Amino acid sequence: MSRSKRLRERGIADKQGYICHKCLGEGELSQIVADSDSNDTCSICQEQNPSESLINLANMLLEAIEFEYEDPANSVGFESREGGYYIKPIPTRELLFDKYEIDGETLDLLCHIIIQEYWVKKHPYNDWEDDKMMDEWQVFSEFVKHKYRYYLNSLDHDPLDRNSTVFKHNPNLILEKFAQFVFEHDLDKKLPANTRVYRGRKERAGENHSTMNELGPPPPEKAKYSNRMSPAGISMFYGGLEIELCLSELRQMESELIVKISVWDTTKELLLLNLTNLPNLPSDFDEEGRLYKREIIFLHRFAEEISKPIVKDGNEHIEYIPTQVLTDFFRTLHFRHEGHQPFHGIVYESSTNSGECLVLFCGPEGCVDSEQDIEDNHMLLFHPELVEKHEVTYDVEMTHHRISLY
Repeated sequence: MSRSKRLRERGIADKQGYICHKCLGEGELSQIVADSDSNDTCSICQEQNPSESLINLANMLLEAIEFEYEDPANSVGFESREGGYYIKPIPTRELLFDKYEIDGETLDLLCHIIIQEYWVKKHPYNDWEDDKMMDEWQVFSEFVKHKYRYYLNSLDHDPLDRNSTVFKHNPNLILEKFAQFVFEHDLDKKLPANTRVYRGRKERAGENHSTMNELGPPPPEKAKYSNRMSPAGISMFYGGLEIELCLSELRQMESELIVKISVWDTTKELLLLNLTNLPNLPSDFDEEGRLYKREIIFLHRFAEEISKPIVKDGNEHIEYIPTQVLTDFFRTLHFRHEGHQPFHGIVYESSTNSGECLVLFCGPEGCVDSEQDIEDNHMLLFHPELVEKHEVTYDVEMTHHRISLY
């Protein structure tokens, strides 16, 4: 088979020439070419710069496009009488301009080389809620908020067909794919034994909290309010690795407040799901990375949601459900995945961007106030002698606080 015929079967016209990084605009493709070793004469500007052949550029673009798009003739009905497809296709020119920031003479040249003229999203009748990123976080959130949230693992699914409608509408499969990504990419963090952890509690006038029961996580019967990661009735330990972070998290919109800071040490090494150092969204030209695009978007959406400030507006019992369900999924993951160590909590970015926050999967039963009483089920040792009282005043220019030691 001749070269021209081979290229035509690939969807590329056989045309010689090169394009340099300067003539590829400012998108990802330009940067990739800028890092290449070749310095051929550009067919557009006639200068010698880092460049790539027209054929290779067309192939790179086709591989990136074909990961998310397909020929409408393969999946969309056509009405000859009306003169068009039932779903409006996207012209190649528009796709190259909008998605890859290619314009001018370079756009004209590449549009002549790429034979396919029109595209539609893969599986166009699946009605993805977010056409830009196939946003499974939105799918998952709407499902568990308004359809089902218990017994998700009892829903039928086809684990082999990742692009099916079943995948879109099955939160259990979304969670399992997410868990697999976490395992494969080591998205965990080990918190060594004897790591110092802080927890803050607001005090009203006349209150004087000082004991472990008062300053630690509440007993289940007193966990009356929903939080980002724990529903009412389930007690968890919320804290941070810095005192200032705890103060910042509790401040929210109050100009003045009194905060008791309690001090704890981890009694053993804890394994945490780490949401503070997530992979960046992969390039469309990253053959391996783009396979995990959905999972990475999902991770970032989860991290964004749990880092938002707590808003007690009456809707939290619904709005917090997605992050609560996902937290519970990881809290119980070791029961479903043999050989995997249990997660003891999650580390995530503070809503005030001031550091790393922790949620540990333990209530009062995981805390102890005497080193001699530590047992296997304990995670945290309380230090009553290190409790601090902070009187905090916030203004626009500066934060002031006075500390009293107990």
